[in-house]
Amino acid sequence: MGQDKALLLLPNGNSQMKNAAQLLSSVGAEQVLINHNDAPQGTGFIEDYPGRGPVSGIQGALKHSADNPLLILPVDMPLMTADLLQLLVLEAASRQASVYFTEQCLPLLIYQPQQAFNCATELLRSGENPSIWRVLRALEAESIESNYQIAFHNANNPAQWQECLQTLKS
Repeated sequence: MGQDKALLLLPNGNSQMKNAAQLLSSVGAEQVLINHNDAPQGTGFIEDYPGRGPVSGIQGALKHSADNPLLILPVDMPLMTADLLQLLVLEAASRQASVYFTEQCLPLLIYQPQQAFNCATELLRSGENPSIWRVLRALEAESIESNYQIAFHNANNPAQWQECLQTLKS
């Protein structure tokens, strides 16, 4: 990308990091954990396995919040909506299971945090591919449908970022 995705500014003037934190808070997150050096005081954490992908970040967050379900939202999904995150929260509570959207491993709600922490830690220690899909299978996570596919677009490169900005401005 050439620059820190978390600090890129959205049309409303908020960084992607602040936007993600606000979305999580808007759906009732009591604690927001941010995997970033510039995270606001009291929200940041350090990964035990840096450079090992999203499972490393998830494992780090679970280490700090292993007693409560955890809603995971990547910072680079600027089109995600509070309504979709709320759907994850409601479905997880209703099913008493971890949930994710069909064909999208993120965002997700981890309903069994201790089991997820153990699984992620084992994958990271083993040197195996630390795939989110492997964690989801181990948790017997359930998928839910969404017809609002645009919300799942990532901003991983400059072209995708520009597409997201155009969508937000329209």
